[in-house]
Formats: sequence, C-alpha cells, structure tokens
Amino acid sequence: MTLNFEQALRSHLKSPLPGYAAHAKMIPPASDTKHYEIPADHKEAAVLLALFQRKSDWYIIYMKRSSHIPEDKHSGQISFPGGKYEDHDADLERCAIRETVEELGISEKTIDILGALSPIYVYVSGFVVYPYVAVLSSLPEYELQESEVAQVYEVPLSYIMEQDSISIKDMQIRNTKIKDVPYIDIEGETLWGATAMITSELTSVIQNHLGHDV
Repeated sequence: MTLNFEQALRSHLKSPLPGYAAHAKMIPPASDTKHYEIPADHKEAAVLLALFQRKSDWYIIYMKRSSHIPEDKHSGQISFPGGKYEDHDADLERCAIRETVEELGISEKTIDILGALSPIYVYVSGFVVYPYVAVLSSLPEYELQESEVAQVYEVPLSYIMEQDSISIKDMQIRNTKIKDVPYIDIEGETLWGATAMITSELTSVIQNHLGHDV
C-alpha cells in the first residue's frame, strides 16, 4: 500500500460507492433481495471499520460478540465494534466512535474517521447499519467490555483482500439452514452476513481505486 493510503482512501470514500454490487458478493444466492430494502420503521446503528498500520502492513479490527446475551440476535458472531444509535449521540459517526471506545476500550484520541460506506439493512434485527472507516494513529491497546466482547481479531487487510479468501458453506442458524453462504475464515471463526457485506464494499473501494498492493 502506498504511503498516501489514508489520504487516497479518504478521497475515494467521497466518490460514488459500489453499495449493493459489492454487498451481493457475500449474499447467499438463494436470498430474497427484498430482504435488503430499507423499510420505513427501521432502527439505526453504526459500526467502525478500524484500520491500523503495524510496520508496513495494514490491519482491520473485528470482534467476536459475547454469546450469553439472549436478546442479541447476532451473539457469538464476528462483527465490527458498534451498536444502536442513542438519543444522546450527536450523530451516527459519534455513535460508531462511542460504541467502539466502550466495547474495545481503545483511546478515542487515536480514531481518525476517513469517511462512510453505504448503509446496509440487517433484516434479522431490523437495523439499518451505517459503517464508518477510520485509521488509528497508534497501535490499539484494548480494555474489552467483557459483557459484550468475547475476543478481538486483528486481521491483515491483505488477507481479507485475497481473491481466494472467500469460501462457501451451508450454515445452520438456529432453526434455519442457509445454503451456499459466502464467508471468510477468521482464525477458525466465520465472517459472514452483514459484516462480510460491509467488508466486501471496503475491499471493492480499495481494489477499484487504490490497486491491489496491500
């Protein structure tokens, strides 16, 4: 990745985004596309795609949600830090930052927002999720909110962007079997669904505008 990666990514996040075209790469082929149309009565949430550089390599932060929260329909899954928009949040960007600081314990002073990706509707929980991309000014130091975060994963961006990083498998989610689910293996965990769709848009922006050298 070039030395101007941050500036270039900030610029290209202001350009037209690939949106659903990128999301669709990580959607099971049998899914009803109407599931992803945003209804009028949706709730709102925000997540943070936190990137940081260690030596010459760039990493992206994921977390595994705690599995003991019955009301969380995404418990035990790989996600980005983030959560529900609250009345005291100034805006959705601030929501993403607040939730990241609360869940991961990283310093807010290190978070530099570069821009936003396309919002995505998560029909299982009824939320429209607004993703924000940030660069951390220093290596992250964590103090995890153990009630919500089971583990953190620092994943090389180069791995996420590899063409053969995407695999396919059938998944059993509660009482439903989903066939041919696109996913990325993260240290034995399954990155899929909305988080994978958001990831796909980020990698599409980087590949389309900044090249493949990460």
